[in-house]
Amino acid sequence: MSDKKDDNKETALDTAGTVDAAICGLAAANINFDIAFIVPVLLHMMSQAIQIVVLVMFFSHQVEPMESAYEGAQWPHVQGAIKASLATGIPVKSLNATNGGGVKDENGVIQVYPAVHAWLAKQCMSNAGDIVNIFAISLLVGNAMKDLIKIIWSMKTVLSLPSKGAKEADKISLEKPPAKFQITEMKCLWKVITTLLIFLPHIWTHAMIAYQGAKFLSLLSKVNKIIKSFIKLYFISKFDAQIAKAFTAPNFAKLLKVSVYVAPKDAKPHPMWSSFCSGVFRVFFAFFLAVIIYEVVFDRVGTLDDLCLQYQVKFPEQVKTYCIGNDENGVGGTCGMDWSNPFNS
Repeated sequence: MSDKKDDNKETALDTAGTVDAAICGLAAANINFDIAFIVPVLLHMMSQAIQIVVLVMFFSHQVEPMESAYEGAQWPHVQGAIKASLATGIPVKSLNATNGGGVKDENGVIQVYPAVHAWLAKQCMSNAGDIVNIFAISLLVGNAMKDLIKIIWSMKTVLSLPSKGAKEADKISLEKPPAKFQITEMKCLWKVITTLLIFLPHIWTHAMIAYQGAKFLSLLSKVNKIIKSFIKLYFISKFDAQIAKAFTAPNFAKLLKVSVYVAPKDAKPHPMWSSFCSGVFRVFFAFFLAVIIYEVVFDRVGTLDDLCLQYQVKFPEQVKTYCIGNDENGVGGTCGMDWSNPFNS
């Protein structure tokens, strides 16, 4: 292809996922159309479709049922029960209509919801505290920011390429990959296809993973579940990398390794985004967003966490009932580690 100009900059393609592989295939098809160059595009579309299906199934079956307690008609019962327990000094499982544990319905009749009380008793005993949730959300947001910035700058790079036709001498083949494949131009048709089939679905998917994942992590209370759930979310977000590793053809992988964008320098991120400053900015911005998400967007979760912490202080004997080996009255030992005797507790 045409030689690189002084005002242009080379950037290597990412070999770890299906996105740049699909772009490389379209760029090669821009020179000489071959079905072998379209296969990586189809592979990316398959990966994206599976990722979206997994995303929808995971959150519709996992997150939405967990969110019910904080929505609509459910939330007044939840908040009312825990506040009644704190006000009366009666554990939530012992609340009833005569001791202040009921909630008036639309007709003014006091209703008691034992299922809500049982859920609250369990939820409050496993409360990890705000900081664990916020830390997990900040990690998720940081990863999402990195992925989204990367894909947006790749889109800007591709769209900034000249829309010229390729020379006959520039034609390439997977049987004999060139020593370097410079992506210097792309026809308007391929740019439209790349934007509609690769960039926009990828941006939407990662944005949804970040939003729904933040909601999921906000709703969790146990530390071990927060950690395991973060790993699940990471797997969903990096699904295309596993697809690329498993199914990319060896010949095409060789072409991808020697492929580079040759685009105007202003189409690439400012050097600041690769410096120490970018890391500092992402840390503070991710933490700031995590606090906003947890304390403002899903504020009811934080409200219940605060009430649960008060509940644990007011009813320490109730905490013991959820320790392994203790009976329903909390008899048998204490929760957690005795720091004065760590090997026997």
